[in-house]
Amino acid sequence: MNSMAILQSGTPSKLAILSGKGGTGKTFVATNLASVMGEVFYVDCDVEEPNGSLFLHPEQESVERIEVTIPRVNQEKCSGCRLCVDTCKFNAIALVQDKAVVLEDMCHSCGACFLVCPKGALVSTPIENGVIRTGISNQIHVLTGEMLPGKESGEPILHALLKKIENPPHTVIMDCPPGTGCLVTECVREADYCMIVTEPTLFGFHDFLRALDLVHHYKKPFGILINKWLNPNNQVEEYALAYELPIIAKIPFEKKVSRIYSTGELVTNHDSKYRIFFQNLANYLFGK
Repeated sequence: MNSMAILQSGTPSKLAILSGKGGTGKTFVATNLASVMGEVFYVDCDVEEPNGSLFLHPEQESVERIEVTIPRVNQEKCSGCRLCVDTCKFNAIALVQDKAVVLEDMCHSCGACFLVCPKGALVSTPIENGVIRTGISNQIHVLTGEMLPGKESGEPILHALLKKIENPPHTVIMDCPPGTGCLVTECVREADYCMIVTEPTLFGFHDFLRALDLVHHYKKPFGILINKWLNPNNQVEEYALAYELPIIAKIPFEKKVSRIYSTGELVTNHDSKYRIFFQNLANYLFGK
């Protein structure tokens, strides 16, 4: 790692930590990095399966319920014209006995049906989509989005999370969902810098390329962190060297790390070598 920070020291920045697949160690990196940075925002954007709080153990401050709007059909006004059925891209509206019926669990709350209904037969109805939990872990402000089971889209929750960090007083670490879907895209668009966490396996390399395409598409500065590193003879490292991509850090594959992590603890609290490693990483990124 270079001694000069890549993000402007003293200015709150937004770091997106992403991976093309699950299981690479993205949350491991995000939580341990947050633990050495003093006052910082850790935002768990994996609203379908958030788990950062399992390691940070925040004291709960508040729970905010996030609602979305779905249509309900006023059957007396509905003429059975099918415009709402044909417009819905999520197949959340069906025509039953010449009347529209909304399948609530499939609705993405896009609002298109309201725009096309000529009779005003659709009534806007709020329902709960999920929650945002806010807590404190030492000096870490922990924000966690959590989608309710059975809901179709976590985007309303993520949008509410990102709104809370529009003008942050402190640096933000966004722990992105796995993969490269819509939720990850929103995080990358918001970020000042992206860290791609990958593993030196065939699956890791394949999905690393997808994450790389995403950050290239949005023209974001980025660095690569190889987790569970064993030796330089792996596709990720060879590709990065061939195309002069920045590898900012490597975390070796060690059983003691897995043992600590499996107990729901931060490795920075139990191993001085890793505390120094993450302090150096924070220094490289933010000058902290």
